[in-house]
Amino acid sequence: MRIGITERGDAGLNLSWDAKLRAGGYDGAILITKNANRNFQTHVLDLYRSGFQNLILHITCTGLGGTTFEPYVPRRDEQLSNLQSLIQQGFPQQQIVLRIDPILPTTLGMACLDNVLSHPIVRTLQAQGPLRIRISLLDLYRHVKDRLALEQLSLPWYTFHAPYDRMLLVAAHLANHPGFVFETCAEDHFAELAVKAYPQLTIEPCGCLSEKDFAIWNLTVPDHLLSGMQRNGCHCLSCKSELLTARKRCPHQCLYCYWKD
Repeated sequence: MRIGITERGDAGLNLSWDAKLRAGGYDGAILITKNANRNFQTHVLDLYRSGFQNLILHITCTGLGGTTFEPYVPRRDEQLSNLQSLIQQGFPQQQIVLRIDPILPTTLGMACLDNVLSHPIVRTLQAQGPLRIRISLLDLYRHVKDRLALEQLSLPWYTFHAPYDRMLLVAAHLANHPGFVFETCAEDHFAELAVKAYPQLTIEPCGCLSEKDFAIWNLTVPDHLLSGMQRNGCHCLSCKSELLTARKRCPHQCLYCYWKD
């Protein structure tokens, strides 16, 4: 079992995944992008209509597009319109994940989070869905701190993970949007804190490649894939195969990117 995934780059900017999937050898694919532009949509829909239908699209929209944090990422309205366009053209909504990754636990970040979750497109899709939503919090790498300093920006904490009070701030804003079921990978501590503080929240531990995806594809997960060599706390199945090869920041130039310059 081999499932392609685009974690080393952006699938909306680097379309090399298309030829690899068409060449065979993959049982499915997870395509992750902050830029579901028309060209990306065309490739996805052509691939899907040609018979390769075991796709899950992670359409990322943090609401920070066009800010210093995501200088060359499409703005919220454009990216959510792209998501909606894929569905209107026939791509199944159940195979699309709205990915809010990362959430910036600051005043700006909370405004952006609220604006995404309350957006009319998100509300409409949730009503006809439900819509899968993946969330994660900002990881503050040392080189990210250096980039922030160059932009004369700073965050009110210095630890790699956001502190307890910042996690609760995020949880409070998530709780203000009832009815959503959130998914998160490798952030069980945050999920536990959030649900304990706000029992009305539903946050499911769920890998970026999960049993849920296999169920959507009507595939059975072999037992040996239920565990594998993953980073601490990761819930992903162990059959991910990278489709992109970049080991640097993509043209979006997000300040928080984990790739060093």
